[in-house]
Amino acid sequence: MWLKWIKLCLLALTFCIGKAEAQVVNTERLRLNADSNGWFGDADLAFSFIKVNNPLFRMVMNGQTVFRQDHHQVFFVGNMQLIKSPGQSFANSGFFHTRYQNPADKRLMFEAFHQAQYNRLLKVKFRNLLGAGGRLELLDTANTNKLFLGATLMHEYEVLDGEEKDNNDLRWSYYIAHRVKLFDRMAWNGTMYYQPLLGIAADYRLSLENAILVDITSQIQFKFDIQLFYDSRPPVGVTKDTYAVTNGIRYKFRK
Repeated sequence: MWLKWIKLCLLALTFCIGKAEAQVVNTERLRLNADSNGWFGDADLAFSFIKVNNPLFRMVMNGQTVFRQDHHQVFFVGNMQLIKSPGQSFANSGFFHTRYQNPADKRLMFEAFHQAQYNRLLKVKFRNLLGAGGRLELLDTANTNKLFLGATLMHEYEVLDGEEKDNNDLRWSYYIAHRVKLFDRMAWNGTMYYQPLLGIAADYRLSLENAILVDITSQIQFKFDIQLFYDSRPPVGVTKDTYAVTNGIRYKFRK
């Protein structure tokens, strides 16, 4: 009975948490690929040390669910962060991401997505993304070594704190993702995103993430995660480079 209530709470968490964790949200890290029809999901609770302009301590809550029916797959991701800085505590960032996927064949997949986010630390009052593109599987060795390449074109509407004019741009998003099963209960995921402004290559964002996942049980994982982010043209008063180191627990379920 208590497992049923946990699953219902996790589903509610996914839909209700509300808007961005960082400038670039790594959907590869959050991606759930269902191998059969139905609902799947997981939830994370993590603690980390993050450096923006000043050292901060952070608690992160993620929830994600996937629904698959034959060749159609939709996944929903929600995130909220609680930040502790010297002298104060506040909730200052979050995102909500929805993505539709439809494989053209075994290796090639069409994707379309919508994302809404905010991040007070990085002076992003609101950012809305709408995009579409493709994802190609370059390597799959018996489900132990996988390599993916993706490219999307997205429209970005952005409201920045302290800026009189809103940004209304088109931006490319290229990514490469590598997954390796190191041992029977341990896996490594690595992802790199490169997001240049359409027609202005000097305005770009770069994100790198490496994560180690260790199976504690069939439903619970320990996660160690390092994220690096660089923005060539950040808002005034925000550093170009940020990083975060995270330890957390992930709970997986299916229905």
